Amino acid sequence: MRPSTLESEFFPDPKDPRRFARIRDYFFICGYGTVRDNEKILKEHGITHVVDCANLVKARKAEDVEYLHIAVQDFATEDISKFFHLTADFIERAVRGVRGIVCAYCAAGVSRSATICLMYLVIKEKLNLREAFRLVHRARPIICPNLGFWHQMIDYEKEHNDGKATVKIIFGSNGAHPDVYPKCSL
Repeated sequence: MRPSTLESEFFPDPKDPRRFARIRDYFFICGYGTVRDNEKILKEHGITHVVDCANLVKARKAEDVEYLHIAVQDFATEDISKFFHLTADFIERAVRGVRGIVCAYCAAGVSRSATICLMYLVIKEKLNLREAFRLVHRARPIICPNLGFWHQMIDYEKEHNDGKATVKIIFGSNGAHPDVYPKCSL
């Protein structure tokens, strides 16, 4: 699949928040502003399913696209873990069942949708959390799930990996953060 015109010409910088980022040939992440008034980008990439984490009132829907809306705020105290299996199952049914293509988005494509993408890769593709982060971060370098979401992802990994986690929260002069973040971004 070749990069889209919008992806390669209008938003060449991978750190541009408007970029429509490909994680896998069948799996994309972006911010709501990228797709809000641009059904063309969904059609251009063959998107058949969307995980909407934006929690916006009456977000516009594209025709012939199946949506899963999850109501979650981007707060460290918010329980996003209750959506891990629901969203992973939705994505899996789309890509394995009907050979669909999925896009996950939230307001900025940085925290909520990134968390959902990471956990799909952990739950269904059996990547560890560190590997999943590297893959999604390579596609969209601006991902930055909030610290509460990181704690929930790490707890999930521990529960399903004999108490072991591949990502740790570390404390430094800039506060607490996961040890996967590049030093230059802190």
